[in-house]
Amino acid sequence: MECSVHYRLTGPNGDISAEGDGKASVGEDNLSVIGNDGDRTVLPFRRVDRISESGRELTLSTLDGERLSLTKVGFKHDDLRRALTRNRNALMLKDRLIDEKVLRQPVRAAYEIRSGNSSLRGEGEVSLFDRSIIFSPLDGQMFRVKLGLINKIEKAEHRLMLHHRHGSLELFRMGAELDPFAGLVNKALAVLKEEAGALLKEVHPNISPSVLAQATDMLLDGRAASGKEVKPLDKELWRALTERVRASGLREEFDSLTATSGDHTRIGLGRNEDGSGYIWFLAPMTDPSGDPKVIAFEAESSEETNRATYLFSYSRMSHFAGYDDTSAVTDVLGECLRSIGLRREPIMMSDVEMHKAENARYLNALYAMPELVALRNAYIGRAFHDENWKDSVRRSFGKA
Repeated sequence: MECSVHYRLTGPNGDISAEGDGKASVGEDNLSVIGNDGDRTVLPFRRVDRISESGRELTLSTLDGERLSLTKVGFKHDDLRRALTRNRNALMLKDRLIDEKVLRQPVRAAYEIRSGNSSLRGEGEVSLFDRSIIFSPLDGQMFRVKLGLINKIEKAEHRLMLHHRHGSLELFRMGAELDPFAGLVNKALAVLKEEAGALLKEVHPNISPSVLAQATDMLLDGRAASGKEVKPLDKELWRALTERVRASGLREEFDSLTATSGDHTRIGLGRNEDGSGYIWFLAPMTDPSGDPKVIAFEAESSEETNRATYLFSYSRMSHFAGYDDTSAVTDVLGECLRSIGLRREPIMMSDVEMHKAENARYLNALYAMPELVALRNAYIGRAFHDENWKDSVRRSFGKA
């Protein structure tokens, strides 16, 4: 997108470093402004902290304190704002390792986020993906609400209220877009529930309809549920889940790693791109005193070589979570892993490898995702499935 603009670039101290009339061009990963005098200013979107709007002035603020203001755009003002916001947010989605299908392109909306006694309001654009709702504020950082976390949807007084495990998100000032958007959210949730239900039936064909409905919510969108959650609902379902893990070629690993985990063991189900199902689990292991020390992560794999157990420090993950509760901290680890699609590579990659050009996506994700930072901080190492596997797992306790 290109348009004529008047631009002004100011430094962190407020001094004007460049100003004049010229042409602005919005690319996939940057904004380029070429002045009529030939001066060129290129602003990468990864440096942009926020895009704000005041009247007919658009301002891009950078992480290092620079400000680029654009005015006199004329009838293309809204087109420029949309192009800047969407291209920057598309890059931010990529950096957050979100590879999902778009169900609804961005539409204007106001929002209110509530969590506990705190709330945050603003305006921007909301998009719907097949597993997430993405809100892009006009003034601030993009945020994501995973559809799998939503447990209740209400619509009243021109507002769409999405209640989830951590609070709520209300969308309003959407005009005629509210009802269609609400309908798409309901359809996307129904697809996720159908997927989770089908996976559960594959594991436990004789599951009752009432248990299936509740278990679907527990394991929605690949979430790992604990024995503490599943057993009171249906002990046979938990038995079926554990047997499914053992049948995936992880019998020895599962039995050994969960020996001290009890009902804090968590198991999740997912679907590969080829349609096949897979299973994964988390096991918080205790030291001789009974305190949780290391959390093991295993996932079913079609590869026969280089299979490994990934090990994380319980105390470091507890520090990130902000509390010390075995089941809850293990759940937080699971959510962090799911936020990066259960990828192992960006977790175990060295800082040197992370800064190589071919790994730029993971480096950008590291800056954008506190979950990935927490995973790398808590990561102890991996134990390959070989004759030294048990010794490798045992040694991890000394590094936790």
